[in-house]
Amino acid sequence: MGTKRWIWSAVAVLCPLLAASASEKFPRFREQLLDEKLGDCWAVTTADINVDGKTDVIALSYDPALVVWYENPSWKRRIVVAQYPKMLSSIQPLDVDSDGKVELIIGADYYEPLDTKKGGSVWLLRQPASLDHPWTPIKIDEEPTLHDLRAIDADGKGKLELVVSTLLTPDRPDRTGDGASLYILRRPQDPFKHRWTRELISNELHIKHGIWPVDWNGDGRQEILAAAREGIILLSRTNSGAWEKQQIGQGYQKGEKRGSSEVAVGRLPGGKRYIASVEPHHGHEAAIYTPPERPGQLWKRTLLIENAGGHTVWPADLTGSGVDSLLLGFVGRYNDKPGRPILYIFHPLDSDGGRWEKTVLDNTGMPGEDGMCVDLNGDGRIDVIAGGRNQIKVYWNEEK
Repeated sequence: MGTKRWIWSAVAVLCPLLAASASEKFPRFREQLLDEKLGDCWAVTTADINVDGKTDVIALSYDPALVVWYENPSWKRRIVVAQYPKMLSSIQPLDVDSDGKVELIIGADYYEPLDTKKGGSVWLLRQPASLDHPWTPIKIDEEPTLHDLRAIDADGKGKLELVVSTLLTPDRPDRTGDGASLYILRRPQDPFKHRWTRELISNELHIKHGIWPVDWNGDGRQEILAAAREGIILLSRTNSGAWEKQQIGQGYQKGEKRGSSEVAVGRLPGGKRYIASVEPHHGHEAAIYTPPERPGQLWKRTLLIENAGGHTVWPADLTGSGVDSLLLGFVGRYNDKPGRPILYIFHPLDSDGGRWEKTVLDNTGMPGEDGMCVDLNGDGRIDVIAGGRNQIKVYWNEEK
Protein backbone atom coordinates (compact mmCIF):
# COMPACT_ATOMS: atom_id res chain seq x y z
CA MET A 1 0.00 0.00 0.00
CA GLY A 2 1.14 3.51 -0.66
CA THR A 3 2.12 6.05 1.93
CA LYS A 4 -0.59 8.16 3.52
CA ARG A 5 0.98 11.36 2.34
CA TRP A 6 -0.88 12.71 -0.66
CA ILE A 7 2.11 14.15 -2.39
CA TRP A 8 2.64 13.88 -6.08
CA SER A 9 5.37 15.09 -8.35
CA ALA A 10 4.97 16.08 -11.94
CA VAL A 11 8.33 15.14 -13.40
CA ALA A 12 7.14 15.62 -16.98
CA VAL A 13 8.96 15.95 -20.26
CA LEU A 14 7.38 19.28 -21.12
CA CYS A 15 8.42 22.31 -23.08
CA PRO A 16 6.89 25.76 -23.48
CA LEU A 17 3.63 25.13 -25.26
CA LEU A 18 3.89 25.41 -29.00
CA ALA A 19 1.36 27.30 -31.07
CA ALA A 20 -0.92 24.75 -32.70
CA SER A 21 -3.41 24.92 -35.51
CA ALA A 22 -7.07 25.31 -34.61
CA SER A 23 -7.69 21.62 -35.30
CA GLU A 24 -5.03 20.67 -32.75
CA LYS A 25 -6.11 22.92 -29.90
CA PHE A 26 -6.96 20.82 -26.91
CA PRO A 27 -10.71 20.40 -26.23
CA ARG A 28 -12.60 21.16 -23.06
CA PHE A 29 -14.12 18.29 -21.13
CA ARG A 30 -17.40 18.36 -19.18
CA GLU A 31 -17.56 15.85 -16.33
CA GLN A 32 -20.65 13.71 -15.69
CA LEU A 33 -20.95 11.25 -12.81
CA LEU A 34 -22.76 8.08 -13.94
CA ASP A 35 -22.51 6.15 -10.68
CA GLU A 36 -21.03 6.69 -7.23
CA LYS A 37 -22.24 3.47 -5.59
CA LEU A 38 -20.73 0.79 -7.80
CA GLY A 39 -18.29 -0.77 -5.34
CA ASP A 40 -14.62 -1.52 -5.92
CA CYS A 41 -14.57 -0.74 -9.65
CA TRP A 42 -11.75 -2.54 -11.45
CA ALA A 43 -12.80 -2.34 -15.08
CA VAL A 44 -14.90 -0.35 -17.54
CA THR A 45 -15.73 -1.11 -21.15
CA THR A 46 -18.31 -0.24 -23.82
CA ALA A 47 -20.65 -2.07 -26.20
CA ASP A 48 -24.07 -1.63 -27.83
CA ILE A 49 -25.91 -3.91 -25.43
CA ASN A 50 -29.48 -3.32 -26.63
CA VAL A 51 -28.58 -3.03 -30.35
CA ASP A 52 -30.01 0.47 -30.76
CA GLY A 53 -26.94 1.93 -32.46
CA LYS A 54 -25.72 3.69 -29.32
CA THR A 55 -22.63 2.82 -27.27
CA ASP A 56 -23.47 1.79 -23.72
CA VAL A 57 -21.10 1.80 -20.74
CA ILE A 58 -20.35 -1.36 -18.74
CA ALA A 59 -18.56 -1.52 -15.40
CA LEU A 60 -17.28 -4.26 -13.12
CA SER A 61 -16.78 -4.23 -9.37
CA TYR A 62 -14.32 -6.61 -7.73
CA ASP A 63 -15.97 -6.64 -4.31
CA PRO A 64 -18.91 -6.65 -3.98
CA ALA A 65 -19.00 -8.77 -7.13
CA LEU A 66 -21.12 -6.81 -9.57
CA VAL A 67 -21.41 -6.12 -13.30
CA VAL A 68 -23.73 -3.33 -14.45
CA TRP A 69 -24.48 -1.56 -17.72
CA TYR A 70 -25.65 1.99 -18.27
CA GLU A 71 -28.00 2.59 -21.21
CA ASN A 72 -27.04 5.44 -23.54
CA PRO A 73 -28.31 8.21 -23.40
CA SER A 74 -30.51 7.94 -20.27
CA TRP A 75 -27.73 6.09 -18.39
CA LYS A 76 -30.31 3.86 -16.73
CA ARG A 77 -28.42 1.36 -14.55
CA ARG A 78 -29.12 -2.34 -15.02
CA ILE A 79 -27.54 -5.27 -13.20
CA VAL A 80 -25.89 -7.94 -15.34
CA VAL A 81 -24.76 -10.23 -12.50
CA ALA A 82 -24.41 -9.69 -8.76
CA GLN A 83 -22.64 -11.71 -6.04
CA TYR A 84 -21.97 -14.64 -8.37
CA PRO A 85 -19.40 -15.27 -9.75
CA LYS A 86 -17.19 -13.82 -7.00
CA MET A 87 -14.13 -11.55 -6.95
CA LEU A 88 -14.33 -10.13 -10.47
CA SER A 89 -11.18 -8.86 -12.17
CA SER A 90 -11.72 -8.22 -15.91
CA ILE A 91 -14.35 -7.95 -18.64
CA GLN A 92 -14.53 -8.22 -22.43
CA PRO A 93 -17.61 -7.76 -24.68
CA LEU A 94 -17.83 -10.31 -27.51
CA ASP A 95 -20.62 -11.58 -29.78
CA VAL A 96 -19.75 -15.25 -29.36
CA ASP A 97 -22.58 -16.75 -31.48
CA SER A 98 -22.61 -14.09 -34.25
CA ASP A 99 -26.28 -13.25 -33.74
CA GLY A 100 -25.65 -9.49 -33.56
CA LYS A 101 -26.11 -9.35 -29.79
CA VAL A 102 -23.07 -8.93 -27.61
CA GLU A 103 -22.25 -11.22 -24.72
CA LEU A 104 -19.95 -10.29 -21.85
CA ILE A 105 -17.02 -12.43 -20.70
CA ILE A 106 -15.60 -11.85 -17.23
CA GLY A 107 -12.61 -13.01 -15.22
CA ALA A 108 -13.54 -14.08 -11.70
CA ASP A 109 -12.37 -15.93 -8.56
CA TYR A 110 -9.41 -13.58 -8.18
CA TYR A 111 -9.29 -14.40 -4.47
CA GLU A 112 -5.54 -14.14 -3.95
CA PRO A 113 -3.37 -12.70 -6.74
CA LEU A 114 -0.31 -14.62 -5.49
CA ASP A 115 -2.03 -18.02 -5.29
CA THR A 116 -0.75 -19.94 -8.30
CA LYS A 117 -2.51 -23.21 -7.43
CA LYS A 118 -6.20 -22.28 -7.34
CA GLY A 119 -8.61 -19.52 -8.26
CA GLY A 120 -9.05 -17.78 -11.58
CA SER A 121 -12.01 -18.54 -13.85
CA VAL A 122 -13.57 -17.29 -17.08
CA TRP A 123 -17.33 -16.88 -17.35
CA LEU A 124 -19.53 -16.25 -20.38
CA LEU A 125 -22.55 -14.10 -19.51
CA ARG A 126 -25.54 -14.84 -21.73
CA GLN A 127 -28.13 -12.15 -22.41
CA PRO A 128 -31.64 -12.74 -20.99
CA ALA A 129 -34.81 -12.33 -23.04
CA SER A 130 -35.41 -9.09 -21.15
CA LEU A 131 -32.43 -6.85 -20.48
CA ASP A 132 -34.03 -5.78 -17.21
CA HIS A 133 -33.24 -9.24 -15.82
CA PRO A 134 -29.88 -10.70 -14.72
CA TRP A 135 -27.75 -12.53 -17.26
CA THR A 136 -26.85 -16.23 -17.10
CA PRO A 137 -23.22 -17.01 -16.11
CA ILE A 138 -21.57 -20.04 -17.77
CA LYS A 139 -18.06 -21.10 -16.71
CA ILE A 140 -15.86 -21.75 -19.76
CA ASP A 141 -12.30 -21.94 -18.36
CA GLU A 142 -10.08 -21.87 -15.28
CA GLU A 143 -6.52 -20.63 -14.73
CA PRO A 144 -4.87 -19.39 -11.50
CA THR A 145 -3.96 -15.67 -11.24
CA LEU A 146 -6.17 -14.89 -14.26
CA HIS A 147 -5.92 -11.16 -14.75
CA ASP A 148 -6.84 -9.81 -18.18
CA LEU A 149 -9.20 -10.54 -21.08
CA ARG A 150 -9.00 -9.07 -24.58
CA ALA A 151 -10.46 -9.74 -28.02
CA ILE A 152 -8.13 -10.35 -30.98
CA ASP A 153 -8.38 -11.00 -34.72
CA ALA A 154 -5.37 -13.32 -34.88
CA ASP A 155 -6.37 -14.86 -38.22
CA GLY A 156 -7.13 -11.65 -40.14
CA LYS A 157 -10.61 -12.87 -41.07
CA GLY A 158 -12.63 -10.39 -39.04
CA LYS A 159 -13.59 -12.96 -36.38
CA LEU A 160 -12.62 -11.89 -32.90
CA GLU A 161 -11.40 -14.50 -30.43
CA LEU A 162 -10.85 -14.22 -26.68
CA VAL A 163 -7.35 -13.78 -25.26
CA VAL A 164 -6.75 -14.84 -21.65
CA SER A 165 -3.77 -13.55 -19.67
CA THR A 166 -2.53 -14.42 -16.18
CA LEU A 167 -0.31 -12.41 -13.88
CA LEU A 168 1.92 -15.18 -12.52
CA THR A 169 2.94 -18.71 -13.43
CA PRO A 170 0.12 -21.16 -12.66
CA ASP A 171 1.27 -24.18 -10.69
CA ARG A 172 0.13 -26.95 -13.02
CA PRO A 173 1.82 -30.31 -13.70
CA ASP A 174 1.14 -30.19 -17.45
CA ARG A 175 2.97 -26.91 -18.12
CA THR A 176 6.10 -26.65 -20.27
CA GLY A 177 7.07 -23.00 -19.64
CA ASP A 178 7.95 -21.23 -16.41
CA GLY A 179 6.06 -18.01 -17.15
CA ALA A 180 2.56 -16.60 -16.92
CA SER A 181 -0.15 -17.96 -19.21
CA LEU A 182 -1.21 -16.16 -22.37
CA TYR A 183 -3.53 -18.00 -24.74
CA ILE A 184 -6.45 -17.69 -27.13
CA LEU A 185 -9.62 -19.33 -25.86
CA ARG A 186 -11.33 -20.27 -29.11
CA ARG A 187 -15.09 -20.61 -29.13
CA PRO A 188 -16.78 -23.81 -30.30
CA GLN A 189 -19.76 -24.15 -32.63
CA ASP A 190 -22.11 -23.80 -29.66
CA PRO A 191 -20.25 -21.48 -27.25
CA PHE A 192 -22.92 -21.88 -24.55
CA LYS A 193 -22.78 -25.68 -24.36
CA HIS A 194 -19.55 -26.97 -25.90
CA ARG A 195 -15.97 -26.83 -24.64
CA TRP A 196 -13.80 -23.85 -25.55
CA THR A 197 -10.26 -24.79 -26.64
CA ARG A 198 -6.90 -23.18 -25.94
CA GLU A 199 -4.26 -22.01 -28.38
CA LEU A 200 -1.04 -21.18 -26.54
CA ILE A 201 0.57 -17.84 -27.30
CA SER A 202 3.23 -17.73 -24.59
CA ASN A 203 4.09 -19.18 -21.17
CA GLU A 204 7.54 -17.59 -20.88
CA LEU A 205 6.89 -14.07 -19.51
CA HIS A 206 6.79 -13.21 -15.79
CA ILE A 207 4.61 -10.81 -13.76
CA LYS A 208 2.69 -10.15 -16.98
CA HIS A 209 0.11 -7.41 -16.47
CA GLY A 210 -1.30 -5.41 -19.39
CA ILE A 211 -1.79 -6.69 -22.96
CA TRP A 212 -2.74 -4.75 -26.09
CA PRO A 213 -3.88 -6.33 -29.41
CA VAL A 214 -2.55 -4.44 -32.44
CA ASP A 215 -1.93 -5.09 -36.14
CA TRP A 216 1.76 -4.35 -35.76
CA ASN A 217 2.97 -5.11 -39.29
CA GLY A 218 -0.14 -4.16 -41.28
CA ASP A 219 -0.92 -7.66 -42.57
CA GLY A 220 -4.52 -7.64 -41.36
CA ARG A 221 -3.80 -9.97 -38.43
CA GLN A 222 -3.43 -8.69 -34.90
CA GLU A 223 -0.38 -9.27 -32.77
CA ILE A 224 -0.13 -8.70 -29.01
CA LEU A 225 2.02 -6.31 -27.03
CA ALA A 226 2.54 -7.54 -23.47
CA ALA A 227 3.87 -5.68 -20.43
CA ALA A 228 5.87 -7.94 -18.12
CA ARG A 229 8.96 -8.11 -15.93
CA GLU A 230 10.90 -8.59 -19.17
CA GLY A 231 9.68 -5.18 -20.44
CA ILE A 232 7.55 -4.53 -23.53
CA ILE A 233 7.26 -7.72 -25.59
CA LEU A 234 5.72 -8.17 -29.06
CA LEU A 235 4.13 -11.57 -29.69
CA SER A 236 3.53 -12.41 -33.35
CA ARG A 237 1.96 -15.40 -35.07
CA THR A 238 4.04 -16.90 -37.87
CA ASN A 239 2.65 -18.41 -41.07
CA SER A 240 3.11 -21.85 -39.52
CA GLY A 241 0.80 -20.87 -36.65
CA ALA A 242 3.48 -20.71 -33.97
CA TRP A 243 3.91 -17.58 -31.87
CA GLU A 244 7.28 -15.86 -31.50
CA LYS A 245 8.34 -13.05 -29.19
CA GLN A 246 10.45 -9.92 -29.69
CA GLN A 247 11.52 -7.43 -27.05
CA ILE A 248 10.53 -3.87 -27.96
CA GLY A 249 11.30 -1.93 -24.78
CA GLN A 250 13.46 -2.68 -21.75
CA GLY A 251 11.06 -1.48 -19.05
CA TYR A 252 11.99 0.08 -15.71
CA GLN A 253 15.53 -0.92 -14.71
CA LYS A 254 16.09 0.38 -11.16
CA GLY A 255 15.81 -1.59 -7.92
CA GLU A 256 14.22 -4.99 -7.38
CA LYS A 257 10.91 -4.30 -9.17
CA ARG A 258 11.58 -4.03 -12.88
CA GLY A 259 9.89 -4.19 -16.23
CA SER A 260 6.51 -2.90 -17.41
CA SER A 261 2.93 -2.99 -16.16
CA GLU A 262 0.64 -1.40 -18.79
CA VAL A 263 1.00 -1.05 -22.55
CA ALA A 264 -0.83 0.69 -25.40
CA VAL A 265 0.00 2.06 -28.87
CA GLY A 266 -0.68 5.56 -30.21
CA ARG A 267 0.24 7.89 -33.10
CA LEU A 268 2.59 10.88 -33.00
CA PRO A 269 2.43 13.94 -35.26
CA GLY A 270 3.65 12.77 -38.65
CA GLY A 271 2.28 9.26 -38.17
CA LYS A 272 5.00 7.44 -36.22
CA ARG A 273 3.88 5.07 -33.51
CA TYR A 274 4.57 5.46 -29.84
CA ILE A 275 4.13 2.91 -27.06
CA ALA A 276 2.88 4.11 -23.69
CA SER A 277 3.58 2.21 -20.49
CA VAL A 278 3.38 2.38 -16.71
CA GLU A 279 6.44 0.91 -15.01
CA PRO A 280 7.32 -1.17 -13.02
CA HIS A 281 4.37 -3.33 -11.87
CA HIS A 282 1.60 -0.92 -10.76
CA GLY A 283 4.43 1.52 -11.01
CA HIS A 284 5.29 5.10 -10.23
CA GLU A 285 6.57 6.05 -13.70
CA ALA A 286 4.77 6.55 -16.98
CA ALA A 287 7.05 6.24 -19.99
CA ILE A 288 6.87 6.66 -23.74
CA TYR A 289 8.74 4.41 -26.18
CA THR A 290 9.58 5.68 -29.66
CA PRO A 291 11.09 3.83 -32.65
CA PRO A 292 14.86 3.24 -32.66
CA GLU A 293 17.28 4.74 -35.17
CA ARG A 294 18.18 1.33 -36.61
CA PRO A 295 16.23 -1.93 -36.99
CA GLY A 296 16.90 -4.44 -34.28
CA GLN A 297 17.53 -1.87 -31.56
CA LEU A 298 15.26 -1.49 -28.55
CA TRP A 299 12.84 1.41 -28.68
CA LYS A 300 13.90 4.62 -26.93
CA ARG A 301 12.40 5.12 -23.47
CA THR A 302 11.42 8.63 -22.31
CA LEU A 303 10.05 9.33 -18.82
CA LEU A 304 6.75 11.18 -19.02
CA ILE A 305 5.68 11.67 -15.39
CA GLU A 306 5.93 10.18 -11.89
CA ASN A 307 3.15 9.50 -9.41
CA ALA A 308 2.03 6.25 -7.77
CA GLY A 309 -0.06 3.27 -8.83
CA GLY A 310 -0.30 3.86 -12.57
CA HIS A 311 -3.11 1.73 -13.97
CA THR A 312 -4.81 3.45 -16.93
CA VAL A 313 -3.11 3.94 -20.30
CA TRP A 314 -5.27 4.68 -23.35
CA PRO A 315 -4.25 6.59 -26.52
CA ALA A 316 -6.96 8.25 -28.61
CA ASP A 317 -7.40 11.09 -31.11
CA LEU A 318 -9.08 13.57 -28.78
CA THR A 319 -8.28 16.62 -30.93
CA GLY A 320 -9.51 15.32 -34.31
CA SER A 321 -6.04 15.93 -35.77
CA GLY A 322 -5.02 12.33 -36.47
CA VAL A 323 -2.67 12.45 -33.48
CA ASP A 324 -3.28 10.34 -30.38
CA SER A 325 -3.37 12.01 -27.00
CA LEU A 326 -2.79 9.76 -24.00
CA LEU A 327 -5.21 9.17 -21.12
CA LEU A 328 -3.15 8.31 -18.07
CA GLY A 329 -4.53 7.39 -14.64
CA PHE A 330 -2.95 6.83 -11.22
CA VAL A 331 -4.71 5.32 -8.22
CA GLY A 332 -2.27 6.99 -5.82
CA ARG A 333 -0.98 3.89 -4.06
CA TYR A 334 1.13 0.72 -4.56
CA ASN A 335 4.83 0.06 -4.07
CA ASP A 336 5.13 2.47 -1.13
CA LYS A 337 5.50 5.45 -3.43
CA PRO A 338 3.96 8.86 -2.60
CA GLY A 339 1.16 9.98 -4.88
CA ARG A 340 -2.50 10.80 -5.27
CA PRO A 341 -5.43 9.61 -7.39
CA ILE A 342 -5.45 11.63 -10.58
CA LEU A 343 -6.27 11.48 -14.29
CA TYR A 344 -4.07 13.20 -16.88
CA ILE A 345 -4.20 13.70 -20.61
CA PHE A 346 -0.91 14.17 -22.43
CA HIS A 347 -0.79 15.41 -26.01
CA PRO A 348 2.33 14.95 -28.18
CA LEU A 349 3.75 18.12 -29.71
CA ASP A 350 6.43 16.76 -32.05
CA SER A 351 7.05 13.85 -34.39
CA ASP A 352 9.74 12.34 -32.15
CA GLY A 353 7.64 12.03 -28.98
CA GLY A 354 9.97 14.25 -26.97
CA ARG A 355 7.57 17.08 -26.11
CA TRP A 356 4.14 16.70 -24.54
CA GLU A 357 1.43 19.06 -23.29
CA LYS A 358 -0.03 17.99 -19.94
CA THR A 359 -3.68 18.52 -18.92
CA VAL A 360 -5.14 17.49 -15.57
CA LEU A 361 -8.47 15.88 -16.39
CA ASP A 362 -9.59 15.08 -12.82
CA ASN A 363 -7.79 15.73 -9.52
CA THR A 364 -10.85 15.39 -7.27
CA GLY A 365 -9.84 11.96 -6.02
CA MET A 366 -10.96 9.81 -8.96
CA PRO A 367 -8.54 6.85 -8.92
CA GLY A 368 -7.62 5.88 -12.45
CA GLU A 369 -8.20 2.16 -11.97
CA ASP A 370 -9.44 1.80 -15.55
CA GLY A 371 -10.41 4.06 -18.41
CA MET A 372 -10.95 4.23 -22.14
CA CYS A 373 -11.80 6.68 -24.92
CA VAL A 374 -14.76 6.36 -27.30
CA ASP A 375 -17.31 8.60 -29.02
CA LEU A 376 -20.37 8.07 -26.83
CA ASN A 377 -22.85 10.51 -28.38
CA GLY A 378 -21.98 10.22 -32.08
CA ASP A 379 -20.81 13.82 -32.47
CA GLY A 380 -17.48 12.82 -33.99
CA ARG A 381 -15.50 13.75 -30.88
CA ILE A 382 -13.97 11.06 -28.70
CA ASP A 383 -15.01 11.16 -25.06
CA VAL A 384 -13.33 9.72 -21.96
CA ILE A 385 -14.73 7.13 -19.56
CA ALA A 386 -13.04 6.34 -16.25
CA GLY A 387 -13.74 4.18 -13.24
CA GLY A 388 -12.24 3.69 -9.81
CA ARG A 389 -13.45 2.52 -6.43
CA ASN A 390 -17.15 3.50 -6.35
CA GLN A 391 -17.20 5.90 -9.26
CA ILE A 392 -17.93 5.82 -12.98
CA LYS A 393 -17.53 9.11 -14.84
CA VAL A 394 -17.83 10.35 -18.40
CA TYR A 395 -15.80 13.33 -19.53
CA TRP A 396 -17.55 14.79 -22.56
CA ASN A 397 -15.31 16.17 -25.30
CA GLU A 398 -16.88 19.53 -26.08
CA GLU A 399 -16.16 22.55 -28.24
CA LYS A 400 -12.58 23.79 -28.30
